[in-house]
Amino acid sequence: MAGPMAAQWGQQPTDNLSTLVDPDLNEVIGILHQRFQNQHIYTTIGDILLSVNPQQTIPLYGSRVGDFYKDVPSALSQQPHIFMTACRAHRYLQIHNTDQAIVLSGENGSGKTEAVKILVSQFGRLSTVGSQDPPQSDVASLLTEAMSLLEEFGNADVGINRNSSRHGKMVELAWDDGKLVGAEIMVLGLEKNRVMFSEDGEKNFHVFYRMLVGFDQEMRTRHRHNQSYRILEPIDGGQIYRDMADAEDNEVKYRYLREYLNTLGIEHQTFRSGRQTAGTAIFEVLSALLHLGNIHFAPDPESDSAFVANQAEVEAGQRVMYRRDTSGASLTRNSFVRHIYFQLFDWLVKTINKRLAPTGQYRHNSKQLKTVGILDLPGFENLMTNSLEQLHFNLAEERLQDHVTELVFRREFHDLQTDDIKVPDTKFRDNSEVLDAFYDSNIGLLRLMDENTDPSPNADMDLLNDIKRRHSKKSSVVKTDNTGQTFMVIHHRGQVIYNIEVLLTKNRPVRVRSFDALLEYSQNPLLHELMSTPHDGSSHSRHPGDTSDDLTLTQTYAAALRGMFRRLEGRETQHVWCIRPNMTLQPGVFDVDVVARQLTAMNVVEAARIRSMGYPVRISTRDFIDRYRFVGLPLSAHIDSPQGACHRIIRKAGIPDGGWQVRQRKVMLAWWHQDYLDTALERALRHVIFVQSRLRGYVARRKFYRMRRYFREDRDELSNFLDDVSSHGLRTYHACQAQSDHNTREIERQYTGRDGGRRQARHHSDRSERDSYYSRSGYRGQSEVYNGHIDQTLDDFTTFKQTVLHDVTTKRDLDPTSWCKVICMEYDRPVGKFYVQNRDVQIDGTYDPFDGDRLGIGVFRNPERSRKTETIRAYLGQGLVLHHDTEGNIWAKRLSNNDVIVQGYDDPGNHSLSADVILNKGSLPHGHSMKVFDMKELRSRIGLELKSHTFNRTRLRHQTIVCFSLLEEEKTILDTPCWLCVVNIHALNALETPDVLSQVEKMMAQAELRTEDEDLKDEKSHDAKARRLRTQWSRTDQREGFTQGESSRKLRIALRKRGEDIKNHMDYSWNTDRRGSSSQKQMTVDSLQEQVLRDPDGGLDGRRSGPTSPIGTGKTREWAKVKVTVKTSMAKEESEMDAMMKSRMSRY
Repeated sequence: MAGPMAAQWGQQPTDNLSTLVDPDLNEVIGILHQRFQNQHIYTTIGDILLSVNPQQTIPLYGSRVGDFYKDVPSALSQQPHIFMTACRAHRYLQIHNTDQAIVLSGENGSGKTEAVKILVSQFGRLSTVGSQDPPQSDVASLLTEAMSLLEEFGNADVGINRNSSRHGKMVELAWDDGKLVGAEIMVLGLEKNRVMFSEDGEKNFHVFYRMLVGFDQEMRTRHRHNQSYRILEPIDGGQIYRDMADAEDNEVKYRYLREYLNTLGIEHQTFRSGRQTAGTAIFEVLSALLHLGNIHFAPDPESDSAFVANQAEVEAGQRVMYRRDTSGASLTRNSFVRHIYFQLFDWLVKTINKRLAPTGQYRHNSKQLKTVGILDLPGFENLMTNSLEQLHFNLAEERLQDHVTELVFRREFHDLQTDDIKVPDTKFRDNSEVLDAFYDSNIGLLRLMDENTDPSPNADMDLLNDIKRRHSKKSSVVKTDNTGQTFMVIHHRGQVIYNIEVLLTKNRPVRVRSFDALLEYSQNPLLHELMSTPHDGSSHSRHPGDTSDDLTLTQTYAAALRGMFRRLEGRETQHVWCIRPNMTLQPGVFDVDVVARQLTAMNVVEAARIRSMGYPVRISTRDFIDRYRFVGLPLSAHIDSPQGACHRIIRKAGIPDGGWQVRQRKVMLAWWHQDYLDTALERALRHVIFVQSRLRGYVARRKFYRMRRYFREDRDELSNFLDDVSSHGLRTYHACQAQSDHNTREIERQYTGRDGGRRQARHHSDRSERDSYYSRSGYRGQSEVYNGHIDQTLDDFTTFKQTVLHDVTTKRDLDPTSWCKVICMEYDRPVGKFYVQNRDVQIDGTYDPFDGDRLGIGVFRNPERSRKTETIRAYLGQGLVLHHDTEGNIWAKRLSNNDVIVQGYDDPGNHSLSADVILNKGSLPHGHSMKVFDMKELRSRIGLELKSHTFNRTRLRHQTIVCFSLLEEEKTILDTPCWLCVVNIHALNALETPDVLSQVEKMMAQAELRTEDEDLKDEKSHDAKARRLRTQWSRTDQREGFTQGESSRKLRIALRKRGEDIKNHMDYSWNTDRRGSSSQKQMTVDSLQEQVLRDPDGGLDGRRSGPTSPIGTGKTREWAKVKVTVKTSMAKEESEMDAMMKSRMSRY
């Protein structure tokens, strides 16, 4: 059955084994051999990468190659490379938003350690994508240095591998939005027994060989390196270094070691005591371990205890006496050295993790970071003598192989069977039986080893008998021999024989608490640091070391191994299968048998078949739609059929028909389909990100503008406060100065009586100085800010007007386009003023500074503001709009819902207000403009002043001011909580312009001529009417005392005969209405005089008579007769008074 790729590609390329039709082992080996000879060490099985260790340096890496692969969208378009695996994991991390894992599997010497460092370097390059200045790009370089440092302390030369990892590790990379922000290294099962003993052909950890040739003479003398060391000498008695080149290579690597310590900040790190740096302390401890390893115990012939045979090795230190036999003393020495080295390695891992941990904001959001885990466990080992370390390493290899088998084979077969899809005819090697042999609760080897841990003489035979009894019939992978010293386990990579005696000895619990108590008070700061830290198993290294004195090493190792694989759950996994080409470490040699054994153990052929015919990518329909809905569905789409939506998404991504299926539960895809879908999703997400970037930019700008406005308000408020402080100080100074001048003038007036014109000059000087100090620039344009009460000399509103007008008329830098000045008042305190140049200006309750068109009164500050004026902003609301026209009139429109009153509507004689203001009783209408200041009314006032022959310019200037009550209307304007004073600058200029005055005089002359003509016409019409009505008038307007039908001539004659005055018997026409009926009593001189005294200006000149005055209702000539009568009566009274005074004076 040909897979979906066969129909797509036809003749398949040889770099992808999943394109083979029915592959076999020989065909796969031939392809790998051909590619290996061409230095193509990477081959893919779909999404699985095969890596053959070249055993040499080849030009396949570096920044140039890494930058090329990070921009490749799909693995189909380029040659296989491990960089592509890193790019795929990074891509899935961003697109799928799930944690990733890269699992490396292979036996010892297959190149897993170097592969981890190559992956980390590529992740460092990927971290710089989309960032011109990546702040966290050094995490990858620091991690590479950290892994190289741990290799020096945790790797060793084991013959078949010159740089074999003697521990497992998992490197976790923390990511935030595609950037590498931190890392962590978790270590599993350090082979600490190697410190005291190495097998034939193997060596101790690298660090000891580096320091022996790297120390200078001073350090050699200080650490007493003048002898050989037992733990470094080969068992066969050979040299420590193979040759001179090996020694020189170790010397070079010692310098690299010190550079690693320096780069990671360990070299110069100080301890709490501050006596020594960590770099010096580390090599002191390592030197001490070399000397401890040279201690030799011999039996004491006088007792059963042992003594130190070479006393010179311990002369430099403190002597500690314990009673042990030779075997017990040697075991304690070995355990002591192993424990110190283990704690040193664990401390290094903790220190490195602190250095690599996310910093700043990433540390607080560590749970929200996504991670990529790289798992590298020790490879399969089969040595001449296999003990506890080999059992641990092989157990980890079995656990890893089971994890890979579960992901690649078991789950896919289960999903295919569940959805009734034909399962490919493929049989794979399953190692479940081997794991059961170790972990089974009844017959598991781990349990049997723990049960026989006690150091009894027959522990070896007891374990062997338990294995025979429980595994002989139930397990086919565990065998025993007749020697009683070994047992054999058939691992999936081969059979291994384990030594029971050595295995049980190393597995026994080590009593470490006594060692900690011994070294806790050491003078070496590093030892004190190591031993004072509690060993609770919670270190950053996650090391399964001595967590308890009662746990065996196997128990702690198995628990740590389970925890490490638990961290892989829920991650998308990328597989890298590493292959060792030969067992002799020769570059360019491809051993077919060695490679075939590894390919068979890893199920490579079966994986190629399942990747070719199966569906390695299986996603639930719900997850598929949630992940890829941007590819083929609009955001607002309502999904009725999940299967139909999946079909639409797949076709929209450009995936050809065939090779994929949409089932009820899951979507089945080939491995390369996911690259197509992810590429299409990236294109869609780029559009989404573009829109989001614009929206976020808009929100950020709004936030910035708001913050800037708040900053300016705070700045202005602070400036106003400082101005207030300054103004109060200046006001206090001027008040004191004025008081002093006043006292001086009073003294001069009292004693000399000479005040002269000096008082007026001083008063004018004080006023000018005070006016100049009242003004403070603080806003744009012509706006100014007041801070201070009106001076005590401003005792009424008239004086206030004089002060305001003086400011306007004396301002030298006034903009010629300014048409009004607005002063914001709170009671008698001016809090701000500004000049208006634009035609319209809005005054509202906001905090917006004056910009020429709008002003918010919230910008003005008043430290003595009352509770009532605090509400002005909310009360004023949208405020009002002032504008002017070409004639100089001022119009106002109320936008606020609350009333705004024009002051002076009840006293129109002293204001130039329009008729609309008087009719509306000063209330501004809402929503439409009303004329407030009327230039025609001002011209009428000018004409009256010119007619009176006493032209009062000051009174006319006062009428150029219009006031608005914003909060409440009080009896006097200076008692109003908040009001505006508007000075019409155009009207002021008109008063000073001769052309305006001459124009008014000309208009008055024309009006007088029109009035004379009208009077002449009225007089003529009146005479004509009088002639017509004379007869009727005599009947309707008879005087009192006349009888009906009685002649007036007869009455005068009768009065003369009697000698009476005719005037006393006459009545006048003003006492009778037009109808001839008397409507009121006769007005006497006394009543007229009382009326005149009560209203002296109420109509004597005919200009100010009110409409309700009884005098003002008469005709003009009638009023003239009244005036004559009153003046005559008053003159008579004055003459009588003078006569009386003269008579009284004559008496004296």
